[in-house]
Amino acid sequence: MDRERWERDGSEPMVTGVHRGLLAGLTVHERKERVREELERLAAEAAPLDAVADLRSLAQRSAPADTLAGTLATDRKDALAEDARRLELKGVSSLRKAELAERVAREWLEDPELLAGALVTCPEDEFDTFCELVASPGGRLEFAEKDAGEHALLVPSPPISRLYWHDGTFTALVPDELRAQAAELGLDSIRARRGRLDRVVHLAEVMAELCGVVPVQELPARHEELYGEAIGIDGLVDDLFMGLRRSGDLPPYGIWLDRAAEGYDVASPAERVAFAYVVHYRLSDAEIAEGAREDVMDELEGKAPRDRKGAESLIDRLEQAISVRCAERDELVRTLLSEHARKEEHGPCPLDPALASGDAFAWKLGLPATTNLLGWLDAHVPDGENDLLYANDVVAELLEVQLSGSDPRLILEAASQMGLFETSEDVEGMVGRIMALSNALPDWWNNGWSPDALLERMTGRKVFRNPDGTPMRVGRNDPCPCGSGKKYKKCCGR
Repeated sequence: MDRERWERDGSEPMVTGVHRGLLAGLTVHERKERVREELERLAAEAAPLDAVADLRSLAQRSAPADTLAGTLATDRKDALAEDARRLELKGVSSLRKAELAERVAREWLEDPELLAGALVTCPEDEFDTFCELVASPGGRLEFAEKDAGEHALLVPSPPISRLYWHDGTFTALVPDELRAQAAELGLDSIRARRGRLDRVVHLAEVMAELCGVVPVQELPARHEELYGEAIGIDGLVDDLFMGLRRSGDLPPYGIWLDRAAEGYDVASPAERVAFAYVVHYRLSDAEIAEGAREDVMDELEGKAPRDRKGAESLIDRLEQAISVRCAERDELVRTLLSEHARKEEHGPCPLDPALASGDAFAWKLGLPATTNLLGWLDAHVPDGENDLLYANDVVAELLEVQLSGSDPRLILEAASQMGLFETSEDVEGMVGRIMALSNALPDWWNNGWSPDALLERMTGRKVFRNPDGTPMRVGRNDPCPCGSGKKYKKCCGR
């Protein structure tokens, strides 16, 4: 009865060192707006806008050139050599800088697909900059420093677009030849191609977040389910790798090949898609390499080797650490796949249509169990914490812990370590809410099904919970808790 009264009027007595936060009692929408405003405020404080300085940091300090070879010639030679390496050009090591610039430019101009690929995979702000420049007279914009604020969103993407700062004037441009190529390619076509790539990358990221590991061959059906659009497996695979190339050092997912599977060794490259899986970014090669690097540097206390022997030893230790982590990852992925196979009878996990446009983390934050826990945390903020961010930070950490395994004791242990059970005398209510969150979240070990969703699948009955996380008892003639206005027996109780 006390708990019900506290829920109703917010009269719960606070324990020492805890207060009722500013967000307590707000609606979900009001709360989201206050959090957004606070994050924007903190971002503005951390990085105050200085358009001139920001543009100068992106600009080359030389007179602008109009041709592709001319713009490349304003680069340093080591940058040109790296361009040549990426293009797999041979016999260019002895070329002088101007000759190397001409050779790289010729490769770009002979293969329009290079520009198409760059436009499809570059970040949104770089693509917007390219489109703005192509639409400008002569493919360029010139403006003085005093007008930098009007062009603060310009982000060049060499070599397809450039920004120069010379004699107090900024000049942003697209080389003449690439502007002509863009007209032939058609920017509307490029936009459509970018849209498909965005959808495939988003789908892979969502499925990896929900399931941990997903066969690539299942993604075309999931793509049609989520977006209502068919996609071939070849195009989807191309997009998966393009997405990784676009993400650079921060991959949203990984691609894992089951090289130990029977038939992999004799399969052709095209057939190996049957052995390919999208995995969560935690399980990606890039994340494993970064984790191994951090481990080794921690062992060395951050001290880099000073001689060749030390450098060779460091490389050996890195390779060994990566090998160990890869073996552990491979074992985990195969265990997950085994668990998924055991639950095949339940079919693929459900996909909320909201996941078509929103990321999985934001979707998890919107689950009723999550908003319930957020509301509780808003009303139990430790003194000294930021009222507007405390609950979100706690829930984000709990969501990360939940990905580590399906054992609910892990999330309870994390809550204990964060001191959550010390913020209220109603420990039972705290535990209930955390368990309700655990039961509502997609579980890698259940192939993306949450424990509650799996229970509903097996029993045919909707699971409803009280605010404290306990199962709700609903009479057959009671109003259905789903909010339809019907009696339970004629709605979710059928």
